[in-house]
Amino acid sequence: MIIGLLAAMLVAGAGSVSAFKFVIETKVSGNDYVATDEFEVGEDVYVWGLGFWDPVDVYIVPDRNDWQDGDSIGKAVASKKSIYINGRHTKIWSAPLTIGKYDVVVDDDQDGEYDEGIDFVDSMQTFGFEVVPEASTVVLMGAGLVSMIGYVGVRRRRK
Repeated sequence: MIIGLLAAMLVAGAGSVSAFKFVIETKVSGNDYVATDEFEVGEDVYVWGLGFWDPVDVYIVPDRNDWQDGDSIGKAVASKKSIYINGRHTKIWSAPLTIGKYDVVVDDDQDGEYDEGIDFVDSMQTFGFEVVPEASTVVLMGAGLVSMIGYVGVRRRRK
């Protein structure tokens, strides 16, 4: 489990202030969390950090791959202000989530802007995480589509 967390932190830290400091995760049960970059609509999003000793602001924003020093963080779909994430699993976004691709921004200096060398974006080159439909939704949509095709096919044969 520790090796998995370190590997996830290395991936999450690419393009950031410093690697090995931040994980996006979901709660699987009790006090067990799993690092992930894919969530279903019914899951909660948590973050965990290491080395963030002071309170930070954490934002979940629509994905963008062009973060520049001084950019406004912009409109967040979820955020928590002045929180401690160092060694703590902190819920940032509660279900139901909205399908899409997102970045997580840790605003270390709490100024509402991305400051290169100070703040953290997961991830600079691609999306930080993605929210996908729940498997049961996809299965039901597939079953409905097959039923509709079958119905149309039977009607055509009867004519």
